[in-house]
Amino acid sequence: MVDFQALARQYVAEESEQVRDQLALSASSAISEAHAGTTAVGNWASSIQQWITVADDGVVDVDSRTKALRFLAHTLEHLNPRLLRDFQVQFLCTFFGSMFSVDPRAGIAPSTRALWSLCRMRNYSPAMGAQIVSQVLLLGDDFSKQPTPARWEVYELLLRLFEDDRVLGELEHVFGPSAGCIVDLIRLCQREREPSSLLSYLTILRRLISAYAASPDVDEELFRAFSNYFPISLNNKISSTAVTTTELKVALRACFSAHQRLASLAFPFLLGKLDISEPASREVDNVSTKVDILQTIQAKAYGTAQSVAQKTDALSLLQLFLRGRQSLLKKDEPRDVAARVLALSEVAFRLEDIWTEDLAPLLSDAPWDTSSDVLGQVLRTAALLASQQSLTETGAAVQSCSRSTYDAMIKVLGSHLFTNRENGHSVMEGLYAPDGKALSFICDAQVFETIPQGVAAARAAVGSTSAVLRAQLRWHCTSLPVPWLVRTTTSCN
Repeated sequence: MVDFQALARQYVAEESEQVRDQLALSASSAISEAHAGTTAVGNWASSIQQWITVADDGVVDVDSRTKALRFLAHTLEHLNPRLLRDFQVQFLCTFFGSMFSVDPRAGIAPSTRALWSLCRMRNYSPAMGAQIVSQVLLLGDDFSKQPTPARWEVYELLLRLFEDDRVLGELEHVFGPSAGCIVDLIRLCQREREPSSLLSYLTILRRLISAYAASPDVDEELFRAFSNYFPISLNNKISSTAVTTTELKVALRACFSAHQRLASLAFPFLLGKLDISEPASREVDNVSTKVDILQTIQAKAYGTAQSVAQKTDALSLLQLFLRGRQSLLKKDEPRDVAARVLALSEVAFRLEDIWTEDLAPLLSDAPWDTSSDVLGQVLRTAALLASQQSLTETGAAVQSCSRSTYDAMIKVLGSHLFTNRENGHSVMEGLYAPDGKALSFICDAQVFETIPQGVAAARAAVGSTSAVLRAQLRWHCTSLPVPWLVRTTTSCN
């Protein structure tokens, strides 16, 4: 029989990773040849006893103990996943899991590798996964003291466990809605700032929000855990990680959109951020931040807005929005105008539900006559942005809105068609739809007649459009009481 103690001693003393790999392979082959018998597995596991036992003088050789634990972990990586029996897998999960609380200095990195391998064993069970989660969370304050690579591996292990529906079911069975495991996780990771680890942590939070039926109190804990990072940025000059700012922003938005349970928290939080002003020296960053806020709102899966209406004052939210929009309207700020228009259009779509009969009492004292006027305030912001550029992108955004939002947007943008000759044709091209819906503002005499020189401006805009569009307009307008438009589309051929 192979002398596992001799293999372990050679492994600890060896510096070459290639030689270590051969030693671990020899150990796994010996276990396989013994058909994972109790004696062979027991001898292999106890081969590192001399480094695990504390010496009489109390001195611990951390480096040697780490290498000894790595010998076992390395062996498991080579072992056939179908070989170990269930009680053997359970024993090893318990042993390596205990290292997170017994010896966080030497045991974390090798134990994490070992647990990764054990999770792929045929006789691994979801109950073992739940046990591993509980043991990892015992790290406490020692977690933040771990080297960056070790922390990242722990996050990846936790993510692998939480993404298993069976493990999550076990955790829900043990902890219930109070979700002690989630609370412990948040406390464990609350100081995380390293980009790679943070990306994994945000992915874990998104998974827990969407899949774990936690209590409202725990939902608030989860919301605070990820919203504290908003808005997020990354100093690429300092950070050496391959993670980008965009990846972090997308991961954070995914947390906001993970479940509609958080709508009553997320919606006022995001609109409140729009009301935060910055010094003039940081004006550009402030605009970028507000765009990020709007894009996050766009990603938000609010579901029905009734839950939002129960806990928030719609009028105050709108006022926050209107105050925060000013920095988005600066005409000397060309960055990402199309994205802002699209996001603002989507804001109108998201807000539309809460400005219905559910919130009619809240709007009774508003400085606007109807809920459509409230929507108009939001849509006008998008229109002001839209007037700065071609409206093709805006048209696509408007087409995706609901009918009432679409009609409101058309009326607002209609004024720009009649008053802005330069961009009038862009409005036409951007908002025209084959079904003729976009003609509603063109053919509404009440709209263009109330605007000075509206007819002349509209004729100029029609004349600037493409021949194909003019032909389509003429076809739609032949049965409409707008003779000047029919004549204009004909004469412009």
